[in-house]
Amino acid sequence: MPFLVPLITPVVTTALGLGSLGLVGEGIVGIGLSFGVSYLAKKLQPQSTSAGSSSTGMQLSLSYQPNGPRQVPLGVCASAGTLIYHNSYGPNGNDYVQLVYKLGDVPCGGLLKVFANGEQLTLGSPSGDANVSGTAVLEYPGAMWISYHSGDWNQSVDSDLVSKATGGEFLSSYRGRGICYVRVTLKFDQKLYKNGLPAFVFVFQGAKLYDYRKDGSVGGSGSHRWGTESTYEFTENPAVIAYNWYRGIRVNGAPLAGMNVPADFLPLDNWMAAANACDETVNLKAGGTERRYRMGGIVPVDADNASVMRDIVTSMAGSVADCGGIFKLYPGVSQTPVLHITDDDIMSNVTVKYVPKQSRSGLVNAVFGSFNDPSQMYQSTALPPRISPTDEAADGGLRLSQNYGLTYVSSGTQGQRITEILRRQGRFQRNLQFTLSPIAVGLESCDWISWTSRRYGFTDMLFRVVQGNRNPELTVPVEINETSESIFAWNPMVDQLDPNDPATVGTGGAKLLTPTGVALTTTLIVNEDTGVQAPGLRITWDPITDQTVQTLKLEFRKVGSTVALQKQILDPSAGEYTWIDGVQGGVDYEARLDMVTVPKRGTVATGWSATTGQTEPQIVALALLSQNGTPPDTVTPEMLSAQARLELEMSTALASLQGSVQQRLDDTVATLRSAISAIAGISAKNTQLLRSVRAETDGNSIGITEVLEALNGPNGLLAQWSIAIDENGNVTGLVSLSGDTSYTQFSVLADRIVFAMPDGTGQKQIITVGLLADGTTGVGIDASQVIFKGTIKAEHIDTVSLGTVSITDPANTSTLNLALMRWVSTDGKRIFDMKNGVIDWTF
Repeated sequence: MPFLVPLITPVVTTALGLGSLGLVGEGIVGIGLSFGVSYLAKKLQPQSTSAGSSSTGMQLSLSYQPNGPRQVPLGVCASAGTLIYHNSYGPNGNDYVQLVYKLGDVPCGGLLKVFANGEQLTLGSPSGDANVSGTAVLEYPGAMWISYHSGDWNQSVDSDLVSKATGGEFLSSYRGRGICYVRVTLKFDQKLYKNGLPAFVFVFQGAKLYDYRKDGSVGGSGSHRWGTESTYEFTENPAVIAYNWYRGIRVNGAPLAGMNVPADFLPLDNWMAAANACDETVNLKAGGTERRYRMGGIVPVDADNASVMRDIVTSMAGSVADCGGIFKLYPGVSQTPVLHITDDDIMSNVTVKYVPKQSRSGLVNAVFGSFNDPSQMYQSTALPPRISPTDEAADGGLRLSQNYGLTYVSSGTQGQRITEILRRQGRFQRNLQFTLSPIAVGLESCDWISWTSRRYGFTDMLFRVVQGNRNPELTVPVEINETSESIFAWNPMVDQLDPNDPATVGTGGAKLLTPTGVALTTTLIVNEDTGVQAPGLRITWDPITDQTVQTLKLEFRKVGSTVALQKQILDPSAGEYTWIDGVQGGVDYEARLDMVTVPKRGTVATGWSATTGQTEPQIVALALLSQNGTPPDTVTPEMLSAQARLELEMSTALASLQGSVQQRLDDTVATLRSAISAIAGISAKNTQLLRSVRAETDGNSIGITEVLEALNGPNGLLAQWSIAIDENGNVTGLVSLSGDTSYTQFSVLADRIVFAMPDGTGQKQIITVGLLADGTTGVGIDASQVIFKGTIKAEHIDTVSLGTVSITDPANTSTLNLALMRWVSTDGKRIFDMKNGVIDWTF
């Protein structure tokens, strides 16, 4: 029995004979190009399915509308096609039937797979039947042949279609230029076709497009050239596809779909980076890798450009920014901040609008999605839901979900990465609006910035610019949303879910945002051997086991003060830290903690925790004469953590450690501090403030120590400030200022003393005492700056050397000995010994 051809709707068209778009095509192009730029005036980003989309995705149902909208296949596509022609022939008139399915209206890549009635077919060798040409299908031996035509502009006509059209319905001029189509020939077989004609689905490579990365004339590498379509190649890179849609899809130079955005409006440095990010490989749980982002789908040429671009962008969890008519693409990967700001960069005369947490309508804690599953013949299939009980609990026990139909995604693992990114983005809720100084004049939408804020407790927190403007005075009003590198992090062993047994996921927010359980108390550090005691502070927190938290930053200050000192805590898991450096007695303190993470992410400092009382008074060694016993509830160095004990030993004289800077300073400069060391019977009102820093390498060390003392001794009040540099325990430089009720003294110990004046480019040295530039020791004076008013001027002295000469001023208040290079006042209180490098000035 021959085919029941009337079951096929009689459709005959000359579509394959079109060599150009024709009137219908031109009209469609006009519609497509009239939209786009106005719709894309704002940043494009993924939207939930409820927002709607005009993109087709895969076409899995046969179309009988040959004059319907033209279509552009992009990436790998699955299509049942549009039946545009059929013909029957054979000895009985209908032993064979030819079916022509149009797949797209642009030159495409190759045919990948063919399905018939849901079963994949196996393509074998060319036909051996004299009545038909094409590739034989093994599942239908002697009864089915397939011939694929990619749509190349210069492709040849299908000779079978011409020769078997006995009535001249198919002309030799019907080459199908720019039309991708498949001709299927069936031979009647009652057993093989007992259920009628098969339903076909063709999987094929979509449009050949321009890849700017392969264009050597614009900074890429290769033969691609815009406008030379013969150089184009198939691609499923969504960034490359988006670029071509912006520029406009053309066939033989004639516009077909997309927009008409000039190349200058699509900066290639940005678009190359986006395309390369899409091509990066990611690991899969089952082993192997896949490219980060791919896409595939069929787009009608009359589709709304904004919807098309939104679906393309969603396939890479990204966004498009319109920067004043310049379009930039940002796939879903972490970015490098382009600017770091502090509170000082915010204009103080403009109000800051801060929204720390979104309203319920803006919250997301669950994401559902679907993709085109190749294992289900590209049917839309649900992805494993991304549900977090932790986030639901944080949002009051409610499930706040969004659904994304990933129209152009055919990889389940890629779909999981996209939906997880969209879920995590919904957990970073901080939004701020303020005006930045001209430092931010170059900011653009979608740029990342980092912000360290004392006002809000941020440390290197990352934000994405939502929108910005530029005032005439170059200040920059911006709106920013919190973001994080963790949004785009992916561990397949943890994050990739089993579609057949999906599990819940963790919180979508940062792993740990701020330290918890922070408390500050006062303490007293006592050396049991010497009895010396020093006030200290102890901060505790919940031990941190997060391996990304490397250290803690400690800030502490007097209550009521805005000036804080900083310290670094090396072990976040310790849960406690004690210190005395910078701590004064009889003071109320407050402190806070922040985290330093690797990789870096935004963190929030804790609030200020205050002590419940003032710190204990400090008692130095000499004051012990008026003290008896060790105060109760004290802490000895042995009770401290390793870090705290080391710091105490390096900055105080509480330990008998060779590296004690204070002990070295006391021993080495004893002669310069004789007035202090001779004091006895110091009362308990003594106060001392000491701070020190040190660096060590290869067994050598260098440090600088500052001491402030106020003493009440038998001869009255005495105050001293000194700062010393020591190298391997030897004090090599010291500046000291001391004074009592009688006089003050300023002393300097240094290899070289330089007096200089600013000259606009640095410092101009006027007088140098000690080691001179030529390696000798003495006094160097810039002769051009020396002028003696009176009988003798410097320019009147012209000699190589002078003998023993002493010069005394008329009032007999001082004498200058040129031989000894020594100037001394008559009363002996002021000495300037240039030869030995000593200045001693007593007031």
